[in-house]
Amino acid sequence: MRVVFIILGCISLVAWFLWYQFVSSMACAFGSVSGNCTMRAPWDLNNEDFSFMVLIPGGITLAFFVIALAAKPRNTDE
Repeated sequence: MRVVFIILGCISLVAWFLWYQFVSSMACAFGSVSGNCTMRAPWDLNNEDFSFMVLIPGGITLAFFVIALAAKPRNTDE
């Protein structure tokens, strides 16, 4: 069970990175007329953007890793 949650955590970490890239590129594409803009760092985001692009996906990823750490293998010696 622990391995499953570690794999899910890694998948959600990659998905979080891709999500951040996608939303940033869409904001650049629709927000800049010249198309010449850079991706903002997570600590430079506003309240709504920070929660939507960092806190929620990061919380999901962190939850998977915490569950993986909490899942202990069964003791079959008994």
